[in-house]
Order: sequence, then structure tokens, then C-alpha cells
Amino acid sequence: MSVRENAYEGIIVTPTAIKQIQALRTERDAPTLALRVIINSGGCAGFLCTFTTEETPNLTPEMVVLADGLVLTDKTSAALLVGTEIDYVDELIGTRFEVVAPKGRMGCSCGQSLSL
Repeated sequence: MSVRENAYEGIIVTPTAIKQIQALRTERDAPTLALRVIINSGGCAGFLCTFTTEETPNLTPEMVVLADGLVLTDKTSAALLVGTEIDYVDELIGTRFEVVAPKGRMGCSCGQSLSL
């Protein structure tokens, strides 16, 4: 089994998030850097989104690759992320990657927790 490239349609990585990941690649001189998104139960809305960066990702058959290798997740998390957007927010209170849930799904203003 091979790594699943863009296997889950319906997960949107916004242009702002893509631009930030590309900027991190340049800033860290890490041309293969990727954002890893993991969904676990917990958080104030039911599921907690964890974001980490990996400079040299270890791609396994269980990985789902999005946005031409800029974003990685596992199959279980990808199934939960269908219908959401992965975005990057730069506000006065701070900067962060976040998962934006569509109308009808509950999210938290922290951007790290959502109800699926």
C-alpha cells in the first residue's frame, strides 16, 4: 500500500495556510517540511486538533498527503476532517493554524477544538 496523495476530497487547505507552510520551509531551510494535523478526542468541543511541523516527514502507508505534500494526516484524522478547512490565522492575540468547521458543526473560538 502506498501513501495516499490527496485521497480525501473535501479537506480544504486555504491559500493562507499554504503560504505560511511555504514560508516555514524557507525560514527553516527545510524544503520537505510539512504540517501534520492529528485529531484526537478531547478539547472543549469534543475533538482536539493538534498541529506539529516535521522537517523530514516519515511517510508511511497510513499517511494521507494533502496540498502537494505540505499537509500530512493519518487516515482516521482525514476521515474526520472531511468538510473542514485547515487555515492559518494571524490576529492581534496571536498566530496559529486552525481547523474551521462549516456551518452546522460546532467549533470553538480557540481553533483547536471542534465537534464532528
